[in-house]
Amino acid sequence: MSRRLRKEFEGIELFAFDGDGVIYRGAELLPGAEEALTFLNNNFKVVIITNNSTTTTDARRLKLEKLGINLTNDQIISSASATATYLAKTRPQAKKIWVIGEQGLRYELAKKGFIILNEELGKLEPINTVQHSCDLVVVGMDRKLTYDRLAIGCRFIRQGAEYIATNVDQTFPIESGVLPGAGSMIAALSACVGKQPAIILGKPESLMYEQAMEETAISAEKSAFFGDRLETDILGANRSKMTSVLVYGGIASKEDLAKTDDPCMFPDIELQSLLDIFDHS
Repeated sequence: MSRRLRKEFEGIELFAFDGDGVIYRGAELLPGAEEALTFLNNNFKVVIITNNSTTTTDARRLKLEKLGINLTNDQIISSASATATYLAKTRPQAKKIWVIGEQGLRYELAKKGFIILNEELGKLEPINTVQHSCDLVVVGMDRKLTYDRLAIGCRFIRQGAEYIATNVDQTFPIESGVLPGAGSMIAALSACVGKQPAIILGKPESLMYEQAMEETAISAEKSAFFGDRLETDILGANRSKMTSVLVYGGIASKEDLAKTDDPCMFPDIELQSLLDIFDHS
């Protein structure tokens, strides 16, 4: 059966998507995702822009492949890869990083030549950080967060390390509900050091949206972003002048949208599922 996009998407050439809560929840593919992305990838530019920093680009591509969605590494931008790329460009003098985050973030940073102190220092006790130097403390989602890892990050920041965050998502959607996201780790660390991160690289900041448009050479007027969070996905898309599309089934509900009084968080288009990109008439 031939497919045709809804008229609201006429003129759109770049279709960018959040991953968690839009394409999948945990290991579960969401309704319409495979059909919609396969059609779009065959006819337009498609990019995944995810705040999830826990896995590498390779691992995310393989996850999508297992779910029936075939993309290349170049079509995937994560807050881990974006953070590593940004820091390598803007902090060339920085060498040593303490990471509150998972293997995906550590891998992307190490790939850019940074020294990951977590591996070098091993089971360092927080009190002994005074014997070591650290340039940056980088925070992402960390499902194995320990008191010591948090305490060491706190001490390094107090000793002068710059405090960087991959993203501020408060929650993380899985098949059975939601778990604490990177924003929860950031809240704990910020409470300790008495300040917020100097830089946040993920959504709703514009860095990853702009990277997608730059790499595809498509303007914001011809780009759409599909997300499930008002305060990150939709806000970031609106700030970046892209068409913002809220997809229900992830974090935000119609009730959440009704309670929102910030016009910057209102989506241009609402969809019940990704199948609703198609004209059903």
